[in-house]
Amino acid sequence: GINAEYGGCARAVELNLAGLISPVHDEYRKHKKTLVKYADRRAMVELACGEEGWIRCSSWEGNQAQWTPTRQVLEALQEQAREEFGDPGITTTLVCGGDLLESFSVPGLWREDDKRYNSDDSSSSSRKKKRHKPDY
Repeated sequence: GINAEYGGCARAVELNLAGLISPVHDEYRKHKKTLVKYADRRAMVELACGEEGWIRCSSWEGNQAQWTPTRQVLEALQEQAREEFGDPGITTTLVCGGDLLESFSVPGLWREDDKRYNSDDSSSSSRKKKRHKPDY
């Protein structure tokens, strides 16, 4: 048992089952004017991910009737993962650009409970990206 193998200490192990890249809905372009059309971003993600692999494109967010807040997207993707893998205990982790995390400090942009959910409950990771202007 665990007690015998680990000297009385239980170990928690995290396992990444899948990675989902979720291109934001086109309606978000009202906030970010340079955003490329959803269909083009989705095609780029699908090409980058390939057909075989644990990272894939999710079309759920882009196929909604309107832009959906980040928290609702995470909850929907988490529910899909729970159904796909048959495990109600699966959790999601938000991996995003530093620009999204920086937006948490903009007054009135985020609800307080959504900021807590996006940064605490689901866990989060970010990376600052170099600014550049695409040629397309």
